[in-house]
Amino acid sequence: METRNKLWTSDFSLITIGTIISMVGQCVASFSLGLLVYQNTESTLLYAIYTTVSLVPYVIVSFFVGPFLDRFSRKKIIVFLDYLTGSFYIIIALMYLAGWTDSYFLILALGFIIGSQNAFYQIAYDSFYPTLVSKGNYSKAYSISSMIYPIASTLMVPLAAFLYKTIGVEYLFIGSGILFTLTATFELFITTDKPALEKTDEKVYKLSYFMNDLKEGLSYLKKEKGLKFITIYFIFNMMAYSAFATMLLPFFESSVIYTIQDYSFVMAVGALGRVIGAIIHYFKSSKPENNYKIALFVYIATSVLQGAMLFSTLPIMYIISFICGILAVTSFTIRTSSTQNYVPNEKRGRFNSLFYMATTGLGSVTGQLVSGALGEVVDLRWIVFGAMAINMVATLVFVVLRKDSISKVYNVAV
Repeated sequence: METRNKLWTSDFSLITIGTIISMVGQCVASFSLGLLVYQNTESTLLYAIYTTVSLVPYVIVSFFVGPFLDRFSRKKIIVFLDYLTGSFYIIIALMYLAGWTDSYFLILALGFIIGSQNAFYQIAYDSFYPTLVSKGNYSKAYSISSMIYPIASTLMVPLAAFLYKTIGVEYLFIGSGILFTLTATFELFITTDKPALEKTDEKVYKLSYFMNDLKEGLSYLKKEKGLKFITIYFIFNMMAYSAFATMLLPFFESSVIYTIQDYSFVMAVGALGRVIGAIIHYFKSSKPENNYKIALFVYIATSVLQGAMLFSTLPIMYIISFICGILAVTSFTIRTSSTQNYVPNEKRGRFNSLFYMATTGLGSVTGQLVSGALGEVVDLRWIVFGAMAINMVATLVFVVLRKDSISKVYNVAV
């Protein structure tokens, strides 16, 4: 009889606890900064420029990070970045108290710095996380991972909206800083700590190594058609979702019938849907051979529902947000567990950096900038509808017509 590997090892428990704490801090800080920017500018374009500036580092940083992460300790990198992020949010609180955050251009600079830290951390975390998951538990592990952010969002976004008005944004930033510092402390006790390229003993990362590693990563992605078409599709997927997410807060903030509290509840209901979806995936994983079909259904259904959401009444928005939450975690679990299991550990950093460079760096930035500019002159609802229509076309071209290639990645036991 085959013995199933244990999922909840000491290292996996530590990374999960640390992630929960950091996600609480991230939810509070992101909500506070976003609302601070929009209330100060009252412009969808300036708000979109801010969110775009925070994502531009995914293009710049991702270009360099992947090869670096495959050669050096990913654990040490994420610990350092969590301590750095915690310190930075406390500095922002002090800057706010000094009145320096009234400057829009200073806020843009802060957004770029935060985005750079987030980009580096996200790629490092995504490359490190699979090494802490025992064989045969990828799907279950990523269902847990996908549950953390929505739980944090469900609890913290409405609370942050309340605390923003009552105790002040500076205390929210201080709290976030403390939480990130605590996260880094938990991560210090993780024992897994070695480069993916085990034979590597370089103490200094040379440019020649970088160029060679980058070429190998590009060559690998070009050869693996399934990974290539998944990456291309998610450029359009992230572009559409970024347009939707960018328009959502301004839609509620500028509405004569809705409030920011309504926005926070819509977000919370969506996050609750993600929690329910993650619980379902944890206790009952889909058969690997059905993953492609399920993912295709999710891509189509999400396009239709989110395209129609802002034309709906508030109760219908709650329902759509809840359903899309379940669909989102299904998409995340299938894509992430499949690709991270499919890609060899020694190439994982390079693949993740290229994926984020393309999807977040190109897709999200394009979606935010275009939707933000159009939001100055076009009804925000039609912007979201158009973005989701583009995503539907991309689903047909890069998922339906590339079934054979993508199913080889998705329909693999994890």
